[in-house]
Formats: sequence, structure tokens, C-alpha cells
Amino acid sequence: MNLFDSIGLSADPFSTSPNVDLFYPALEHRQCLEGLELAIRMRRGLSVIRGGIGVGKTTISRKLIQNFKDEPDDFDFYLILDPKFESEIILLKHIIELFGVNDTAESVQDCRNIIENYLLRIGVEQGKTLVLIVDEGQNLPGEMLDVFRTLLNFETDEYKLLQLIIFGQPEMGKIIHQYPNFEDRISFDFEVGPISIDDMKGMIDHRLQITGGEPGDWFKESALVKIHKNTQGYPRKITQLCHQLLLAMISEEKDEINEEMVQRVIAGKIDTGGLLKQKKKNYNEIAVNKLLDVLRKDEPETTSESIEQDDELVDDDDWIGGSEEAPTPSLDLKPSIEEKSTPSKDIQLSENTSITNESKKPETPKPIIQEDFPNSVDQSQKMDQKDFLPTQGNYPSHIKASILSNIPLDQTYTGIHVDQGKLTATVINDANGKKTLLTLQIHHSEMRDLDPNESPDIFMDSCKSLLDELDSRASLMEDTHKGSVQSVKNRDTIALTVDDKRMQLRLVDVPKENQKDKKQIIEWSIKKELPFPIEDSTMHFKAGKNDKFRVGIGEESILESIKNVTSDLELGVRAWYPVAQSIHNAYIWNYPEYVKSDALIIHIGEKNSLILGYSRHELLIIKPLFIGLQSLHDTLRDNGLPLDDWSKRTEFQVPETFLRSMGKKVNPGKYDDMFRPVFDSWRQEIDRTVNGIRKEFKISNDTKMLISGSAGDILHFDDFMGGMMGLETSFLNPMRNLAISESFDEKWLGSHPTVLTASIGSSLHLNGSVNISPKELKQDEVLRWANRIGIFTAAASLVFFVATSVTTKLSINSMNGEIVPMMQDQEELNYVEGLHLSLKENKSNVEDQMNILSYDTEYFNHVLAVNRFLSFYTPKEIKIDELAFQEGWEREAYQKIGRDLVKVVKKEDEHLRIVKIAGNVHSNSILLDDHFNSFIGSLEESSLFQNVEIVSQASKAGLGKDNLQFILKCII
Repeated sequence: MNLFDSIGLSADPFSTSPNVDLFYPALEHRQCLEGLELAIRMRRGLSVIRGGIGVGKTTISRKLIQNFKDEPDDFDFYLILDPKFESEIILLKHIIELFGVNDTAESVQDCRNIIENYLLRIGVEQGKTLVLIVDEGQNLPGEMLDVFRTLLNFETDEYKLLQLIIFGQPEMGKIIHQYPNFEDRISFDFEVGPISIDDMKGMIDHRLQITGGEPGDWFKESALVKIHKNTQGYPRKITQLCHQLLLAMISEEKDEINEEMVQRVIAGKIDTGGLLKQKKKNYNEIAVNKLLDVLRKDEPETTSESIEQDDELVDDDDWIGGSEEAPTPSLDLKPSIEEKSTPSKDIQLSENTSITNESKKPETPKPIIQEDFPNSVDQSQKMDQKDFLPTQGNYPSHIKASILSNIPLDQTYTGIHVDQGKLTATVINDANGKKTLLTLQIHHSEMRDLDPNESPDIFMDSCKSLLDELDSRASLMEDTHKGSVQSVKNRDTIALTVDDKRMQLRLVDVPKENQKDKKQIIEWSIKKELPFPIEDSTMHFKAGKNDKFRVGIGEESILESIKNVTSDLELGVRAWYPVAQSIHNAYIWNYPEYVKSDALIIHIGEKNSLILGYSRHELLIIKPLFIGLQSLHDTLRDNGLPLDDWSKRTEFQVPETFLRSMGKKVNPGKYDDMFRPVFDSWRQEIDRTVNGIRKEFKISNDTKMLISGSAGDILHFDDFMGGMMGLETSFLNPMRNLAISESFDEKWLGSHPTVLTASIGSSLHLNGSVNISPKELKQDEVLRWANRIGIFTAAASLVFFVATSVTTKLSINSMNGEIVPMMQDQEELNYVEGLHLSLKENKSNVEDQMNILSYDTEYFNHVLAVNRFLSFYTPKEIKIDELAFQEGWEREAYQKIGRDLVKVVKKEDEHLRIVKIAGNVHSNSILLDDHFNSFIGSLEESSLFQNVEIVSQASKAGLGKDNLQFILKCII
């Protein structure tokens, strides 16, 4: 049934199937296609194409195949759609079967030989180019990359025998990074992104034209702008929305699509019932007859009279698309989730009844929601008193208190969490082995997208307001916690967390045998994915279990900007945590019973969000989520609603339609129509990220899921996530294992306490946390403790000296009597003094020797690090013939002596320690320079050398054009 013939179209112009006839060459798609075609024709080997869900990767792959359809004698294309192979032998057998080779083998090597022989026959004897395309590459097990690397080694002197193209989602890049030998072989690497609004207009016009329409038909300019803004330029979302818009236009018998119609379609407020009135009467009859067949089976004694009465129902079109006079029931004949279908009782056929057993007249169906359900924060997200541990405040068995916690100093910490314009502060006192939450404060800045770096004055005012409000609340408990209140007002024990992508927590695996070089390995592992240079950052790391290190890193410019504000406010910042570290602290403190369970934490921030994965309290996964609660505010603003007080979120809830599909009855929210596309995009982003971590992190039905952060401001968000993931889900309660001060007022919260997760995680100030405080703040902390120790030592010394003076005074007479014998002894000690001077001189000589040995030891460790690096990271195309560690550099020259030129060796840079690396590059002549330059780049990025100088680089005629000899001068 073609619904589009009524508007002159031969087919659906916005089909989401990868139809190459509907392909439009948008800028990025065209660049990608041209790069792939060039790589194939030049037989470069490996190409990798990455892109998010719905950007058109599959369509590009089909279009690529179509571009070569007129050259079947020169190119063979093969396609792997689902690369989930369990082992190398399974993959190799699949490739053999895919190529149509009438041979098989049971060992890996035999399978490789079969494939190599086939590639040689096709690529050399027949002169054809064989192209293998792998779709959904993010599902490819990492170890299979080594299998493909082996196949890419099948080559002639001029070209690769196999052209491999892998399409996948962005997370595939992280998998490839783990296999540098595979990554080094990529000849064409391209990331496809969303398309521009101009390309979107061109795509819509092209699709309409291909199916019989004209460019510019129906879609108004304002509607196109709305479409692009809502879909963010993702082709799949564009085609889905445009498809619905055309259906709405046809149903409503309009001749154009405007911005108002786009908004209604996005909000789900369209009626497409008119589409079926002319097309579906026969389908109605079929549907009713099938239903009658089912009923006959349930009621074998049904009479023919009842069937005749049912035929009358068919004539009246009461089931689907009925007449205008008759009430029209819903098109969805399936029972709702809340209702149980019992056809044998509810639907009967007898002499006196038709389809329903209560009346011959069909009734208008009742709405699914027939009563008011709890829909307010006070009712649904109020703190559950049962969700508190009986040992509130006590240290869990798996967390050890710091030695310093036994000293009656700094027992009260104020944790501050800055997330855009939302600032939260909590105060926790740690005394007698128990942590007590004393007070809290939540402050919203006048600027909801506050950036401390760009608006330092507003940031300072917001921090000052937060702390002043906190002081007022702290004053309420001055009678019972006087020391803690004074600490809050002095602002000398601050633990800070700022939610910003320039401050991150990463996880890095460092094998035990390489932990001597852990700093270099950690820097090497994380610097490629940082949004800022690692040289301009502050880094701190802590060892975890299973050779995994938690690494905190912050860009120095943003740290310095915030530090200046805290200095102006005279805040004593003792610790500075990445937001993931604060969440981690809150989780391990408050959920000790999860020490034997797996858990996922979905932390929703104002702009940035995170997924943390745990196995037995060990943090295994940290992934960013590109969603945030501020997008709900953006949606309200885009729909023309004022945002005078953006902190009011009492009416923010998950749209009722999502919850109804998950079996939960709630009242519709005030902003459901506006929020629906936002939550749909959130769902897609969470699905994409969770699917991406499944290879690294096992998610089972027993996995617990906790929701934290600003998600506490959204009603029913825990139900939404639980229904979507199918896991036991609840909000993370960061107060669960804290004693609560008697002056604490629950009304201070305003929403679920999970909004305080990062703030409480900071004020817990747990031992072993990653601290990215700038160097100056860490030095201040050291000096603070040095002063305290100095004061204590001075006081003890004063007492000691007073006691000594009294004792001396009392015994001075007896001492006078002993002076004469002592003077005689002095003469005898002159000899000892001379011996002492001799020993002192020997000691000085020994210290000089130790300094030399220390330098040599450091140099020896550097030599080991260089050898390890070259062993692990030298490509197979490069052979190192000479590796020499030396002081200075010998350079050959000619010196004129008399009338003769004599060859001499001059030594230079004698104060430097230098590594001489001489070797040969052997590969395809086209790639010689690429391999050599890549090797030079890896040496420079290794941080092992101050400078890498190419002394010579040449190809000797005797060795052939596939060889390049080189000598490198690397200064340590």
C-alpha cells in the first residue's frame, strides 16, 4: 500500500533502509566515499570509518559497492554484517566460506594458507582487487584485530592483496588504540559526523526528486530549521522525522509542512487516522474475521446468527477507521501493560451479544489513566527511612581510617561541588570513628551555564553566597557542635569538586613487571584522548587492584583560575577531587554490602554525565555520557517559556508515555510534549554507551544500578532507567551510612539527596583518594602540617628546657667539683678530635662517590627504559642494527695537515649522554617514509629523549629501493 501516491510520489522518500538510490552526497559523506575509493584503487590495505548511530555509515558502505558495480572484472566485494566471532579459527573459516573457496581446514595456520593462496590467485594471477567490508566494527572482539593484521601482511612488493574496510561506532577507536601494530597500518581513517543544515536541505530535496516530487516541495524554511535543530543533523533522525511529517500532512490534507506541524509531530500530537479511511476497509474485515476465528475456537457452540451480527459490525467499520458518526476506538488492539487480557470472559459470542458482552454498541475506550497517581517530589522522591544502614556513620570494614584522623585536628570538612551554575555544600564531622552530616546548602547562580574560567567574578560571588548561606545554617547548631561551626566559618578545611571535562578521572592498566615505569606508561596511555596537552596539566594517581591505577588529571589553566578565586575568598582548600572520585567515595562508603556485587552508577550532571562500572567495589569502567539536565532547560527556552528562576524543577519528570510503556501509571507531566524528544535522545545515548562497555564490563540480571546527581531533580527517573535497562534500580543515597545531626532539617534538601552525591563524596575526605590540587595548594598543606609539628615540638622543647634549667641549678655545685677532672680529660680528647676530622674527610669522599653512583643508577634505569620501549614499540618494518649509549658524539671530518687532507674524528657534546640508533627500514617503497617518520614520532613522544636528531637517512643502491638506512642521535 503506497500512501504517498496521493501527493504524487511513487514511493516513501524517507525510507530508513540503506537505499543507494536515495543517497545524497553530503560534504562529509562525499569526502568519506572519495577517500575510500582512492584507498581501494591504490590498494593501500586498511581503512577505518567511525561515526555515531544514524550518521549514514551503512549507506556509505552500500554506495561504495555500487560505485564499483560497472567494474566486476576488476573488483570483488565481500561484506561481514555481524563480526561477533568467538575465536580466530571461526573467523578464518567464515572468511573462507565468504570468499567461496571450496576448501576447509581445522587449524589456524592451514586456514591462513588457504586464504593467502586465494588472495594470490585473485590478486596476482587474475589481477583483481578483493575488498572485505566489516560493518558494526565496535562489536568486533579486540583480539580479532590481530587476525586481520595477519591477513593484511599478505602483500606483493607493490600492493596489499586484501583491502579491508571497517565501519563502526566511535568507541571502536578505543579498541584499536589497544593494538598499536594494527593502528599503525591504517591508511585512511575518517570519522563521519552529523550533516549541516544546507546538506540536510539538499538531502530532503534529493529524496523528494528521486521519488517523483520537486525540490522545495512542502517543507517551509522555518520547518527545515526546526527539523535540523531537533535532529542535530543525524541523517537517520532526519528521515524518520520527515517521514512522520509527510504522513501528518497527508492525514490532515495540508499542502505544506510548517514549524507548528513539526512541533506537533515531535510532541506526538498527530492524528494519522485519516490515512486509513480509504485504504483499510478490507484490512478491517480481515482483522475482524481473524478475531472471530479465535473466538470460534474458544466457543465451539457459536451460532451462525452471532456471526451475522459480527458481520454487521464489519459493515459499520467500528474496529479500524470507522465512520465519522460512530465513536472510533484506538488503533491499538493489544491490551495495555496494566490490563490482563482474558478473551474467554470479556469477549463472547452468543445469540444476544456481539463483540462485547455488556452492550451491542461499541464504547469509546476509557483512558489508561483513570485516577490520580503520586506525581510530586514530596511523595515519590522523599528520603526512604528504610534506606539507611543500622550502623550509620561507622567506618565500613573495607575502608581504613587515616592515621591523621586519630589526631584531634581537622575533624570537620566542608565538601563543595560546582556543577555549572549549581553549587552544593555539605559539612561532615569525623570524630570517634563516626562520620556525621551536620548541615548542607544548595545554591543556584544567576548564570546556569557558569564557567569559572570565563566568568570568574560571577563564580566568586556564587561561592561567597553559598558559603554565607552555609554559615547561617551552621549557626543553628553552635550549642552542640561549636568546634565544627568554627571550622565552617573559618573556611579552612575545604574539599573541592568541579564538574568540568578539563578535570577527569581515568583508569590505566599497568602490568606488575612495568610498574617501575608506571608514570611514563600512564602518561603515554592517557595523553592521546585528552582534550588538552598533558604537558599543561596536573596529574595524580593511586594504585588499585588488578594492576589498575586511578589517574586524576586537570588542565592547569582552569585549576589556576579556580585557585585564584579560592585564594581571594581565603578558602583553605585541602583536597581537589575529580567528580568521578567524589562519586566513588560516596558509593564505597554508603553501600558496603555491594562489596560482593556488580554495580553501575549513572551520574547525571547539569551538562556532563558519567557511567561508572564496579565489580566488588573495584572501579573498572569510567565512561562519559554526552547528556545533561541543562538540555531540559534549553528545550523550555526553545519553546518560548521564560527561565526567570531556572532552579525550580519541581515539575520536571519523565514523560508519562515512556513510563506507561514500562508498566508504571503516573499522571502526565506539565512538559511531557517538550521533554519527549530530549528523553528519547538520552535513551539512545545511554544505550550506545552501555552497549560499548559490555565487552569490558559484564552486565547481568544481578547487576545493581544506582542513579545519582541532578537526576534527583527529575521525577520517576529511576523507574525510567530501570525499565530501560531491565535492572534493579534506585537513586544513590549518599546519606545512607552517615549519622545525621539532631539539628538537620530534611526540608533543606528540596529533592532526593542523590543531588548531594559529589558534595558528600568530597566532604567524606577518604584516605586513598586521587587529589588533583595544584602544586601550590599541596605545598601549603605540607607547610601547614610542618607548622603544626613545629609548634608542638617547640612547646615540648620549652617544657624540656625549663625542667633542664631547674635540674641544672640544683646540681651546679656538684658540677663545679667535676670541672678539674674534665679539663684533664680534654687534653686526652685532642687525639680523638684529630681522628674525627680524618673520618669527616673520608665521609665527604664517600658522599661524593655516592652522588656519582646515584647518577649512574639513574642513567642505568634510563637505559633500561629505552631498551624496554624499543623492544615493545619498534615496528616490524624497522630493524635496529646498532644501539649505543655514549657520552658525547663522534663526527668524522677532514683536516688539512700540510698539503694533505687527513681524516680525523672530532668529539662534540661531551657533556651530554647520547643514544646512537642505527638501522634499516624495509617495506614497500611508497611507505618507507611513512614508517620512518612514524618511528621518529614515537621516539619523540616517548618522553625518554630531550631531542631526536636524524644524522643520516639514505637508500643504498646495493640494498634496493625498498630499504632506507638511518642513523639517529638521541640526547637523553
